[in-house]
Amino acid sequence: MLGIGGVGTWRDALDYIALGATNVQVCTAAMVYGFKIVQEMTDGLSDYMDSMGFKTTAEFQGRALPTVT
Repeated sequence: MLGIGGVGTWRDALDYIALGATNVQVCTAAMVYGFKIVQEMTDGLSDYMDSMGFKTTAEFQGRALPTVT
């Protein structure tokens, strides 16, 4: 599953992954803010994963699904 639309921060990417996405697409944010936004997203997501003890995104992928109604 691909997460597309409204991805502008690492938290947005995290939300998509937690909802089951295996990939996240960034387009408009990169066009507006430049490619550096992608590095900021990967750094932020990496820091979050380190703080939570996750080694891979698969460890939290889909965890939010039970909360969706």
